[in-house]
Amino acid sequence: MARDVHRGTWTVTGAGVPKQLTTLVDYEADACSMTVVTPLLIPGLLQTRPYAHAIMSAAGGLLDDTVIGARVMYRMGRQDILRSAEPPTFTSVLTEWALQSPVGGHATMAEQLARLTEWMRHDHIDVRVVPAAIGASLSSAGNFSIYEFSKATPVVHLEHISASVFVDDVREVADFVAARETILSETRSSAESAALIEHYLSYHRKATR
Repeated sequence: MARDVHRGTWTVTGAGVPKQLTTLVDYEADACSMTVVTPLLIPGLLQTRPYAHAIMSAAGGLLDDTVIGARVMYRMGRQDILRSAEPPTFTSVLTEWALQSPVGGHATMAEQLARLTEWMRHDHIDVRVVPAAIGASLSSAGNFSIYEFSKATPVVHLEHISASVFVDDVREVADFVAARETILSETRSSAESAALIEHYLSYHRKATR
């Protein structure tokens, strides 16, 4: 699909893991670069197991324990792409609120931010934080991911509660690429973002005592 630049926008729906995520995993495997904008959450490819479980358990009964367990396992497996011999460049953009919110409790959040700092030690992974002090931000518009390929045009992924939309119309994708540049201009630098993450890691650790 990444090579078919003439197809229209299409949607896949359903709660099962294979039906929802097979195409997404294919994109992740083929991409040379990924930008994931998740204002209120740590992105899935950087999540710990307890954090991912807490996020999925918050679905309010939409997912049963079996489906949650399967999706968490699947998400953990997807992270292997970032540990591969030739990983894609991965840029995560989130807001300061995503660092503050005690998802799963302070202990779970402390573990998650500690893992995030480990991920950031890899040269191909960059995490950028939009500071709360900035006020209104384009990042508040919602989640989106941009997948870029060496031999195909980019694809945008929009994820909803029980559906995923893949957008490849050149003009629409260009809007998301422009939005990415605007949002990145609002973030702290990589070093400043790392320091902010360390700050909230300390905060959540102290809250568990």
